[in-house]
Amino acid sequence: LTLDMSAAGAASFNSSIAYTTSFAGDGSNSAPSIRFNNAATGLFHAGSDELGVVVSGGEKVRVKANGNVGIGSTDPSTKLTVIGTATDESVGFFYSNASTSSSCLRVLQDGAGASGPALLVRNDGSGNTVQVDDGSDGNTVFAISNIGSTLFQDGSATQPSISNIGDTNTGIFFGAGDNLNFTTGGTQRAFLSATQWNVTGNGVFSGSISKGSGS
Repeated sequence: LTLDMSAAGAASFNSSIAYTTSFAGDGSNSAPSIRFNNAATGLFHAGSDELGVVVSGGEKVRVKANGNVGIGSTDPSTKLTVIGTATDESVGFFYSNASTSSSCLRVLQDGAGASGPALLVRNDGSGNTVQVDDGSDGNTVFAISNIGSTLFQDGSATQPSISNIGDTNTGIFFGAGDNLNFTTGGTQRAFLSATQWNVTGNGVFSGSISKGSGS
């Protein structure tokens, strides 16, 4: 190795330099091992093959051995876990291979883990691109297909699939195959099938009713 120091004070090297430094102590979130002008800001060895990022004397980011990153979390269970305050909510994310039929992006309920309730942006192999999953073995509660169709679970008379947020036992649900059911106050009042329109109780109609062609 040769060193040529010019009059301007610049140094040039005609060979590569390998330099390794190890630190005797792990450091902590209040006194990081690698620190800058501010002694309370830097990096420390947070655990076996784990790295902690400290700002103003508090750990802000944790990188685990498996590559999971936690912001506001020291034990991230997803590729990116973000835990905030009551005002900015708590949420977790992970991204998986878009070439598979698994989800591409999941927004998870805090603390529920990867199998918990989630909002998914995905390609599930059947054309669904946005789904709300209740965490019960991949049970889809609500989905929007890649052609814009909105897909719902069947629902029931007491809990219709389509209802008003302030009146959840009144609305529309899907009964037997090819049936469209109407419910008010938690009781089915009518249904429309491929062959008939059936109303329970009295029917009140405004205007004329006429029979079309056919039997």
